[in-house]
Amino acid sequence: MSRSNSRTTTTRTVVLRRKPWKETSFLLELFSPDLGRITAIAQGARSEKNAGGSEPLAEYEMSLYHSNGPWFLRSSHLVRSLRKDYRRDTVMYAACELYEQTVLPPEDARSHWDLLLAFFDYLQHEKRHPIAIFWRFALHVCHLLGIDLDIERCVACGQTDNEWAAFFPMRNGLVCNNCQPSLAEPALLPLSESTSRLLHALPHIGNVLDEIEIPDETIQQVNRILLAHLSSHFNKPFHFKSLQLYG
Repeated sequence: MSRSNSRTTTTRTVVLRRKPWKETSFLLELFSPDLGRITAIAQGARSEKNAGGSEPLAEYEMSLYHSNGPWFLRSSHLVRSLRKDYRRDTVMYAACELYEQTVLPPEDARSHWDLLLAFFDYLQHEKRHPIAIFWRFALHVCHLLGIDLDIERCVACGQTDNEWAAFFPMRNGLVCNNCQPSLAEPALLPLSESTSRLLHALPHIGNVLDEIEIPDETIQQVNRILLAHLSSHFNKPFHFKSLQLYG
């Protein structure tokens, strides 16, 4: 819970992105349960003494100063580091990229904060397929935003147990093998058998992580589906630069 006056707020935060600003400072993209997504300036933070108070993939309690202009970081206390290993860190960075690019209503900040931290918490113990946990997280984000990606029924016939043949961007969902031949849609994104099986399992993926394999082709196709869905709804290109390094 934030404690506020007209000039200072103390709140929990996650650093979504940090980049150099001027000669000695950082520009921080932050997400907070109280403020939503904001930009703050960490003055003098690029010195070796102060750089550790605003690193990505960590949860902080920050004191932020605001007065008719940008936010400034006054002080920060590390609550916990979220870093684990290369693949888990990569998908956590992808979640930060998603929050940075998405329009998150301020009134829903608490719900998105709880979802983000639940995702981070789950990854602390899941090593086998962190990318699948990211996909499930992204589906929950879409649901909170009211832009559901329908992966449980064919958007043409409504069937739920047929093999998926393609993603239909204009209908926000999947098309089954029975319906795909009758759709003369150049925008359809074809899916492999492995991707079809993965998408059937994704709503309950936590129960089958030890039983499945996820080939590179499936990773590329599911990532492409997510990017196409998000880009369509927000009318701008989405990207997950961090996932280009996943492997």
